Amino acid sequence: MVDGGTSFASPQIAAANADMNSKLAQPVGFWNPQIYRFALQPDTPFHVLDSDTNNNNLYYTGQPGKLYNQATGLGTIDFDKLYQHFDKN
Repeated sequence: MVDGGTSFASPQIAAANADMNSKLAQPVGFWNPQIYRFALQPDTPFHVLDSDTNNNNLYYTGQPGKLYNQATGLGTIDFDKLYQHFDKN
């Protein structure tokens, strides 16, 4: 069985959100404005594609070195680092 895409990622993100909400003093809330700000910081919790991890799907091509692309969004998440960023705000 092969898993992937939003059917796999969405429940994992929801679980991470619930876990972070249970540990933080206040709920994370709407992620988008915060994660795009975090993505621009030097200690970003996101790992963007590089030439070694180029990723393509049927519709979009991953473009190494770009902060955001259609195939991978902001990239993979370091959840420990993401929690630290949410905890600072």
